[in-house]
Amino acid sequence: MIRSWWQITLLCAVATMVLTACGDNDMPDNVIATNEIFTLTGDSLVMGDTIIYSTDALTIKSNITGNDGQPMKIAFPTSAGVTSFKSQHKLVDALSAMSWMIATDRNHLNFNSSNDLYDAIELALAYTDPELAKALLKDKVADGVVEGNDTPYYPAYNNRLSWPAAAWTVYQVTGDRQWLQYAYDVATATFEQEEDIAFYTRDWLVRGCSSDYTPLVDALPTWMESCDVFSTFTLSNNIETARSLKAMADMAEELGNTNNKFAQLARDLNAAVNENMWNEKHGQYSALIYGQTCTLHAPCSDNRAQALAVLWGIADEDDRAQSLVEKTAVTHCGVNNFYPARTHSTEPCLNEKSWGYTQGLWNLASAHAGNDNALRRGLAALWRAQAVYSTLFVNEGTANLDVSAAISNVAMTIRVFAGMKFETDGIEFSPVIPQCLAGDKHINGFSYRDATLDITLQGCGHTIDRIMLDGKQLGSNFIPADKLHGHHNITIAVKDESTTSQGVTIVNQRMMFPDEPVVVWNGDSAAITNYDPQLAYRLIVNGNPSLDVADSVFAIPEIDNFSEIALIASNRRCFSYTSRPFILGGDLFQHYVIPRNLAQRDTVSVKVNVPHAGDYMISVNYLSSSRYGDARIVSANTHRQGVVALSGLGTDSISGHSNLIHIDLLRNGNTITLIKTPSIERQATPLSINVFKRQ
Repeated sequence: MIRSWWQITLLCAVATMVLTACGDNDMPDNVIATNEIFTLTGDSLVMGDTIIYSTDALTIKSNITGNDGQPMKIAFPTSAGVTSFKSQHKLVDALSAMSWMIATDRNHLNFNSSNDLYDAIELALAYTDPELAKALLKDKVADGVVEGNDTPYYPAYNNRLSWPAAAWTVYQVTGDRQWLQYAYDVATATFEQEEDIAFYTRDWLVRGCSSDYTPLVDALPTWMESCDVFSTFTLSNNIETARSLKAMADMAEELGNTNNKFAQLARDLNAAVNENMWNEKHGQYSALIYGQTCTLHAPCSDNRAQALAVLWGIADEDDRAQSLVEKTAVTHCGVNNFYPARTHSTEPCLNEKSWGYTQGLWNLASAHAGNDNALRRGLAALWRAQAVYSTLFVNEGTANLDVSAAISNVAMTIRVFAGMKFETDGIEFSPVIPQCLAGDKHINGFSYRDATLDITLQGCGHTIDRIMLDGKQLGSNFIPADKLHGHHNITIAVKDESTTSQGVTIVNQRMMFPDEPVVVWNGDSAAITNYDPQLAYRLIVNGNPSLDVADSVFAIPEIDNFSEIALIASNRRCFSYTSRPFILGGDLFQHYVIPRNLAQRDTVSVKVNVPHAGDYMISVNYLSSSRYGDARIVSANTHRQGVVALSGLGTDSISGHSNLIHIDLLRNGNTITLIKTPSIERQATPLSINVFKRQ
């Protein structure tokens, strides 16, 4: 179990500051949101002097003049074969028409990262264009496994085990058995390569960072090298892997293979995430856990990953989903990828990578948690951004149309308002319709397998009064797939009901946590090279607060035992990441040189003698002329202990050092073995093993 002062106090500082306002559903029913930045109704957006509106539900107009001196407007006429959404709210309908046009036009669709693709599939692509989703997922596969282990930054940056969850979502929509078998074969082959690398058995969490989730990479401490990233447990990777393990268990069951290990692995990982990454006092998950020997919790939340934890049921225990949605900081303009932010440029803006997906996922999470107030504000944030960016950023008649926001808006129609949950054998309907969207709503021309559905939604709320299929009332909200062939009319009447007060934490979107200190350690003293007198500094020893530091140069207290020390900065509102941790070896530090005639072997063993049995830490020094990373499985006396990453150095003129891992040693003689991982070619030459005794 990972527990430290950091989990209790570091996030406390953030949470105490941001929990400044709780909103209620106190807006007029015809107003979706009104705040100090904008007012949005179903027909218009007013933001300062800017007015954006629609009068025909197909055209977005503005009082801002374009390059031709005329008021800007963009039209999105309904196209044949494209699903349409009609309500009594013209601007909402026009934004929906724009979204469906973008989301179903392959010329518009582009996904800059694997995470963008997986989020798009989760939100909408699985049902708007399942064949494209399959093709794009197949593009991620080579030689029967998901690509990603052939990059210079592997295994530190690695999200290969996110692929199965997306593949399973496509199967749930399509019911394509051929795709199911293909996806299962790829998923299991990839897992076999990753099982010995990604999982850290001591705490049963997944190591490393998503390989191309740019907002997460930008949010890591700036001092991190690949070995530091590999030592990190990110919420994103752990949530996505847990979902994929559950998906693989479901695939196996669907294929008739009941004797599989993936269901238990998923439960174990779910439990590990909730045990180690959840902050009980403040109702949020840590974005990441980092550090070498002790556990340090990030001073921010990863809201994309938190939304996925809600959607995929990982946060269902003890009402965590409700707490998370209520207590996570959001702004009037939307939910940030991370809060607090590292820089102004990343939060939140529609043209910043992944923001649209984060907002869409957050809205789905708000609906799942039953927080209508959060959903209402989230819808307003999404629609405000779409309206602004589709009209104000027009250059010679071409709008800056954002794919992520379009796909997210499509999901609002299908996944929220209609409440469709795609199961392997049909569709479950659980509509969530805020009071601000009164009146009948119509979804026409929705394609599902070999059926076309016209859906009418009546009323507001989230309790179904009755559901009709082709005029006949059904006994449940689940419609089997075998009843849906050809054209069907579905009518869902929702009970008009008022919702109770639900909390939303509204904050200043510009709050940022301080830069981490840059420290030069000089024996018994240290110097802060980026010292800021406006910040407070404190020395952290083994994850616990120690001395306050009042100057750029300070004395290091005498520490005889093995320790990890670092410095932290804080302002009146929140903490920074720590400086790069500095390791003090202590009196029981030992250094073992690996004979050169053994270093090039796939299996390298070293005899180690220690005076006391117990918990030790080890790292490996190495040479590597390759740019590509290496990794070695470490065992002690034949018992697997973990994995060390030997990152590519690109030169033999300097030596590198691996991450530190825990290792259990016996008194006196021990054999530590470094074993080549089957899926990674040998790139590095290990030189020596460092052994530290924890006391």
